Amino acid sequence: EPWEYPAEILEIIRNYIRLRYRFLTYYYNLMRESAQTGAPPIRPLFYHYQNDPRTYNINDQFLLGEGVMACPVLRPGIDRRLVYLPEGLWHDYWSGEACRGGREIVCEAPLEVLPLFIKAGTILPHDSIDGAVNAGQTGRNLTMHCYAGKEGAYRLYLDDGSTFAYRQDGYSEIEFTIDANPLNPVINKTKIKEHYPLPEINLKRHPLNEEKVAE
Repeated sequence: EPWEYPAEILEIIRNYIRLRYRFLTYYYNLMRESAQTGAPPIRPLFYHYQNDPRTYNINDQFLLGEGVMACPVLRPGIDRRLVYLPEGLWHDYWSGEACRGGREIVCEAPLEVLPLFIKAGTILPHDSIDGAVNAGQTGRNLTMHCYAGKEGAYRLYLDDGSTFAYRQDGYSEIEFTIDANPLNPVINKTKIKEHYPLPEINLKRHPLNEEKVAE
């Protein structure tokens, strides 16, 4: 159990439990997509990059949906690792630095940092977890993190998460789009259906400074 570890390890575990809670709406939407289409929520890289043979044998990186890539360290005592970035532009989730894909990079990975990369054009919902002590208390406020550098779209689905009311149209959907402007992307929001109370939704842009893109 987390509390059986020393205090510094417990804090790392606590931080990643909080991160999981921030991603709950994103996970929920992935599970709905899986139920509707059969697409797995967790995907090997070759799922979206079938024309890139370099992705075929990578078994220590994976995608959450299409736009989020996790690159865990799987051996003890390692504080850096090679990460393969498929084609396109990728934002380091923690530092905000953007990197060009189609190559390997060396990524610093101390114990407290799980390498995470977000593909340009991704729109990623984050739940507010302030004051939340369980999953039912998240989702009251959402921030849509919009990663610049490529056009992208995301359809956000929301329901009560616990009943079958969605079968009687008890849900809402909002379509978000982002244009390719690297510094100040235009973000549009269109309500598709509003049969479930919407939370407060904020937008956060992650610009792309092309002069600082890691080559």
